[in-house]
Amino acid sequence: MAKAYYIDESGNSGDLIKSGTSFDFSGQPIFTLACVGIDDEDRLADKVHNLKKTHGLRAGELKASRLVKRPKLILDLVRYLVGSGAPMFIEVVDKRYVICINMVEHHVLPPVNPAFDFRDDTVWIKRLFVEYLYEHAPETVLNGFLAACFNPVRDEVHASLKKLECWLSGIKNRDEMAPAILRGVQETLEDLASLQANDSEGHLRFLPAPDDGKTGKPIWMLPSLSSFTNTYARINKCHRRRISDVTLFHDEQFYFEEILSDGKIQAEALFKTGVQTSVPHADYEFEEQASLQFVKSEEILGIQVADVLAGFVMRYVKDGLAGKETAPELGDAFHTLIDMTNPMLGTGVNMVVPDSGMLRIGVSWI
Repeated sequence: MAKAYYIDESGNSGDLIKSGTSFDFSGQPIFTLACVGIDDEDRLADKVHNLKKTHGLRAGELKASRLVKRPKLILDLVRYLVGSGAPMFIEVVDKRYVICINMVEHHVLPPVNPAFDFRDDTVWIKRLFVEYLYEHAPETVLNGFLAACFNPVRDEVHASLKKLECWLSGIKNRDEMAPAILRGVQETLEDLASLQANDSEGHLRFLPAPDDGKTGKPIWMLPSLSSFTNTYARINKCHRRRISDVTLFHDEQFYFEEILSDGKIQAEALFKTGVQTSVPHADYEFEEQASLQFVKSEEILGIQVADVLAGFVMRYVKDGLAGKETAPELGDAFHTLIDMTNPMLGTGVNMVVPDSGMLRIGVSWI
């Protein structure tokens, strides 16, 4: 089992407040994180050297941006990694979908207690609600939620909830889902109204908790944090909780290193608090802790390989969701990663993407 894991990201790791025009997130609607375990760095270096020579790539750092027009090299690299048994953990996140997840988690069905929040039926209902909001919620509703995150005062939270209520009330006869979500929103509005006047922070329960960035400004809904902690929990599952001799090497993250480090500590402490989590393909019960280092990609080949994986998967999923044609080699590479996914080990690809998007890119399992 690998002891060294290399991590990199693609698709702008910033928070989701900056949603861009029509929620295109400045052309980067998909975020990916890739993690690859490497045992024999010399063997990997020899393989990468041969791949560069075979595919006419000049010497220099191996980066996804340099391989956009070399899909065959990407396919050969993926086949090598899979064939060598290298454990890989890839997170694919649709940013709009994450906003809808947070709306359901805080506006529709705010936290009650872990025993209820993580029950299988509760998780299933929340997923149905998220899918519905993703497919149908207008931008005015989503923008109202983001406005409340950006200015987290009681009046903004109330305004966001009222926008959601108004929209759902107008479509409540369309199907069975809208009135079900509407009931949750109205109960949240009642809870908000019942807060004491001197309770200056009670309304924050109806918003996701922000993280403090390096500049001191709050950061809301950071996909790199949730993807990193889930990857860490997947590694914990793969190693059956024996991770004291594991080291995570993450590409330098000037603005987010403290947040990621704190997120790792919080994930490790979750089990000790008695909170029981039920997350597919991951294990948040940390009995041991791995070490974490932030390193420069140009100095570490494993980081460069993770960059290639993250970058190609991000572009493939983004293009697939947009209905664009992609090189057949990229489809082969992507589905090679899908096929090696093993929920029992936590390895492979974890898709935080709506069901419709999964089908669009040819993924039949959820």
